[in-house]
Amino acid sequence: MSILSLPSASRTRTTSPRPVMASIAARWTDLVLAWRHRQAERTMLALSDAILHDIGVARSEIATVARHGRSPRR
Repeated sequence: MSILSLPSASRTRTTSPRPVMASIAARWTDLVLAWRHRQAERTMLALSDAILHDIGVARSEIATVARHGRSPRR
């Protein structure tokens, strides 16, 4: 192996902060979204059965509705 085949200091790989920051931002977004879903679920669980019936949500559907919304009724 000659000196010409060794990588020089200018050609060594450096880790860009962009992928790291993108990963942190994605994780933060996931955490905020999960917090909002839990908050919506707690709010809906506090509603009376009559109000849930008025908006067309069964108590057993609250977790799904909080995370995914309601599907259109036919």
